[in-house]
Amino acid sequence: MKPKVLGIAASLRNARWGGGNKQLVDSLKSIDNKDELFEFLAVESELHLENFIKAGRRDGKNFDELYKNLKKNTGNKGLSNSETALSAALWETLQAGCEIEHISLSEFFLASGRVQNADVLKKKLMESDGILVSGPVYFGDRSSLLQKMIDFIQGDETLKENLENKVYAGISVGAKRNGGQETSLVYNLYDFVRFGMLGVGNSSDTTSQYGGTCVAGDVGTAYKDHYGIETSMGTGKRLAEVVMYNCSNAVLKTKSNILFLILQDKDNVAQNICNDIVSSFPNEEFKVIVICEKRILPCIACDICPTHIDTDEVYRCIVKNKNDCFDTLHNELFDFDAIIPVVYSPLDRTSIKTGYQTFLERTRYLRRGDYLWSNTVVAPLVIED
Repeated sequence: MKPKVLGIAASLRNARWGGGNKQLVDSLKSIDNKDELFEFLAVESELHLENFIKAGRRDGKNFDELYKNLKKNTGNKGLSNSETALSAALWETLQAGCEIEHISLSEFFLASGRVQNADVLKKKLMESDGILVSGPVYFGDRSSLLQKMIDFIQGDETLKENLENKVYAGISVGAKRNGGQETSLVYNLYDFVRFGMLGVGNSSDTTSQYGGTCVAGDVGTAYKDHYGIETSMGTGKRLAEVVMYNCSNAVLKTKSNILFLILQDKDNVAQNICNDIVSSFPNEEFKVIVICEKRILPCIACDICPTHIDTDEVYRCIVKNKNDCFDTLHNELFDFDAIIPVVYSPLDRTSIKTGYQTFLERTRYLRRGDYLWSNTVVAPLVIED
């Protein structure tokens, strides 16, 4: 049985609901290549613009009247901007071998505040192996529909327990390139990871790190943002990769090999806590590297990173200085099942030792080489007074 990804459209301007959800999925399954996909997205986006025109846009009707007219449609044609980006991502998950389903949150959370068919929504969430949420930006944050779904999950202990260790990814659509898409995605990642889900961002094909980021300044225009669509497809691809791995029945090693990276400390507080953790789990393998006590020179923002093609064991950063530790540190960073970055943040920062930012900067050549750490579990540990 194939893993299932649930695509969730979190926009009030949705074009698909009811039977239109299945029709969309069937259409995506019939598309053989990217050229066909982009053509499909263009046609459906134009159809949704036509929905708006027929609902009264051409006649200059007030939007509230226009919106009521849109709700009289059957929900079986067109794609909103959020659904356009979501459809592109769902198509990519199909290519990776997942099954897909599409729902619109406006079917469940009504403008009146009433929730309808809550049992249906709960069932769909529980039956999914991964969820992919696409919605508009509202002042750098999420839509109220998505907030209602988050509150819905928060209020159901059974649902929260079911979602734990499943995979989450997000797509955000804004009116301009820097329209708050990434802040919206970060807020969403925070909430879904808080439910115990595994949050993923984009693939290495595009540079939108937290998910898909599309630009659409008007109805039916998201498909024109080819780069944004590519980030959405990358997000679908990344989600599918992790979902497939998560559902593969892979057997864990007898011992997990875990790396603690102490990036900031004072009076050895973080180091002592890490040592206590290590001693509490004698059946696991740990390595603790106290980064904040090492000399790491800053990244000089060179024009190429890494400097050349080679194996991972070869240090490939342009910074080469006898006072810099990275040449020797390099080979200590491989072959771990999980990485735990550790930061102690005291109230009194006098004499604090930190290598946090320089370490992140200088691992750039690792991340941009062959994305060595892409499938490594990362769970930060922050210690505060």
